Amino acid sequence: TLSFEEQAIGYQTSEKETFRVTNRGAFDAQLKFVLDGEWDAMFTVRPIENTSVDGGYYYIEPGKTGIFEVELKKALSLATHRGTLTVNCYTPDGDIFETFEISSEVVVAKKPSLTAPSGDFYTLSGTAGENAYYTSDVTVTPMEGYLIAETLEDTFANSITYTKSTSSPTVYLQKISTGQITEKATLAAIKIDKTEPVISGAKSGNTYYKDSMSITVTDDNLNSVNLSGDALAVKNNKTVTTIAAGDDIVKYTIKAVDLAGNSKKITFYLAPTWRKDGTVPSGKSIKLYKNKKYKLSSGTWTVD
Repeated sequence: TLSFEEQAIGYQTSEKETFRVTNRGAFDAQLKFVLDGEWDAMFTVRPIENTSVDGGYYYIEPGKTGIFEVELKKALSLATHRGTLTVNCYTPDGDIFETFEISSEVVVAKKPSLTAPSGDFYTLSGTAGENAYYTSDVTVTPMEGYLIAETLEDTFANSITYTKSTSSPTVYLQKISTGQITEKATLAAIKIDKTEPVISGAKSGNTYYKDSMSITVTDDNLNSVNLSGDALAVKNNKTVTTIAAGDDIVKYTIKAVDLAGNSKKITFYLAPTWRKDGTVPSGKSIKLYKNKKYKLSSGTWTVD
């Protein structure tokens, strides 16, 4: 029997790969390689090890593995090419030679063969925020004369779009004029933050009747939080603050800003619980509002 190891080779002339054919039979294997259609004009097959040549046929002894080299004769276009390499094998069975064949795909695949360009070989475009952040998707465009892809399996295109932050993005470039592909290139970190901070515990415009309430602010890149003019501490991209109600209805404003410059602002009102039903607590001086009914609990009362 024969075994055939499929290999991929690159786009350019002089690029080559080896493959192996193993003779597991009891007699010499007599081989001939046939490439279908236009493939015969594209490739050269030559023996490297454990083979002998006679009249266009290659011979491999029993138990030996013949190593062959496939080399491109000419540069190919940018697309991935596939073809069939057929091995015709002739083995003697007594005085009779039996013929059989095996076939496998020959794949001309994307394969790096150039050093990546140095310097500013790409440009970034998007909505710029603060601190080198973008507040939109970011498009990476290679220098003129090249296409770009994130992996060798991807289709090379005029640009790549990133939708989220990437600390060390890597790409491949393809030279349009020759189809050659560069080694992997690393881009500078791409920082993207398209969302504003989240404020929970209160909604803008609402009035809350509570003796105290807790407000939480979160964001993946939280930078600052301000409560009615006072800065609050930010720890691990989070701020939690508790506001105690006074005796009056008080207006509060919370503004949160992340590193990219996205901001969120809400305004709400906080009043003590007793103001909801108007039952005035004893033992303190309380401001009353006109046109609103109040209840007095037991005790002695003075109107100022």
